[in-house]
Amino acid sequence: MHRVNKPIIILILATLVSSALVACSRTGSGSEVNRGSTVAAAVNGKPIMMSEVERIISQQYQGQQAQMSPLEIAQVRLQVLDNLIQREVLFQRAEKEKLLPSEDEVARFINDQKLQSRMTEDEFQKRLKDMNQTVEGLREEARKQLAIQKLQDNTTGKITISDREVEDFYNHNRQQFVNPRGVALADIVVDPRPNEGLQDDAKSEAEAKQKIELM
Repeated sequence: MHRVNKPIIILILATLVSSALVACSRTGSGSEVNRGSTVAAAVNGKPIMMSEVERIISQQYQGQQAQMSPLEIAQVRLQVLDNLIQREVLFQRAEKEKLLPSEDEVARFINDQKLQSRMTEDEFQKRLKDMNQTVEGLREEARKQLAIQKLQDNTTGKITISDREVEDFYNHNRQQFVNPRGVALADIVVDPRPNEGLQDDAKSEAEAKQKIELM
């Protein structure tokens, strides 16, 4: 069983401190330094740094997070942290099952990303800088992504459904696969006799015949 230590109190306190600082100053330089060195959570002893949470938020919102309210940014931080915890749990499971990619696989993955983006090496390096990412950090991201993909492929590959299971399911759920058979009959009657109180009433056989033809 994976043990996840998620000190949400740290996030709440950080949000409250940030809210207090907003009233005085929007530079927040001191709080950013402290936040960067804060352990936001730990998965089986593996720390997830608050700086990583902030980096992902900055990458996703491209500076627009500055316009969020303290409550909104706190919710975003918790969501990003939750995703990082889930990813770390899956990565550790892949590591345990010896599904980690080789260095060559990681290098090929990154090169493929470069080719698909059609960026030059200079553009690629600038992109990393804009994302506040390093080459080593990118390699670690790629390693985790490939490992999790291998774990998912390995898990999916173990799921098999036999013909007997399909047959048993059908036999126990026949009513879901059978449409009721039958013919529904209906008739339309136009009475040529006077019917007081009815609108568009046919007063004769000729009017009744005409009314039927128009239906």
